Amino acid sequence: MAFLHDPMTMFEVIYSAVIIIGIVVISGFCLTLAIFPKKNEIEILERLGLSVILGFTPFVLLYFFDKNFNVPINFITSVLFVLGTCVIGLAAWMLRKSKIKQEG
Repeated sequence: MAFLHDPMTMFEVIYSAVIIIGIVVISGFCLTLAIFPKKNEIEILERLGLSVILGFTPFVLLYFFDKNFNVPINFITSVLFVLGTCVIGLAAWMLRKSKIKQEG
């Protein structure tokens, strides 16, 4: 049986897995900062666990937009949704953090 392309090497598989995990954790971490803006509000392990779960938010949103508004799922829209989720999460975190400083 012939492959349509060359099989991936072990390095390529590990490299790709690390990048995908990084994208998921970073976007989820930005959202956990928005939800829990105080540093000691939750422990780091809890934050990392929530980061993995919330890291799938951009892809769920992309699927929603594809099914309801015909936004195509491709590389550019995937990157835009991940970056948009990170920017919105960080903006909400900075806004909530500044409000906490004004109150306290």
